[in-house]
Amino acid sequence: MELLTGRKAVDKKRSKDPQIALWFINLVKEDSFENVIDETIQITEENRGSISEVAKLASYCCAKTPEQRPEMSYAVTLLASLTEQWKPIEVEDTKDEFLEELGKKWWHEQQRLEGRSGPSSPTRQ
Repeated sequence: MELLTGRKAVDKKRSKDPQIALWFINLVKEDSFENVIDETIQITEENRGSISEVAKLASYCCAKTPEQRPEMSYAVTLLASLTEQWKPIEVEDTKDEFLEELGKKWWHEQQRLEGRSGPSSPTRQ
């Protein structure tokens, strides 16, 4: 609920329901939770269903008794089904000249601070 709304778990400024769980559960029941989704989350037609599923899951996880709450395996399965698997893109082995120069400066500064200044420096393989 905190991730979806960007709000703290307890907020005394919410006079009706200072605890996010009570407040959010009521919004999910009324199907009006989209109005309180964190503004940094862009709701699109493509992700609206996923956001709704996560909101429902969050409200189920806050049920009063453990018997009413879903098992963690269910929560993990549901969340995993809503995600895309990220894979790094393949790139050629290129040097980042800026980072390499920054690394050399750092290494030389470390040597200077330690009182050593050797001729060799780390090189990128």
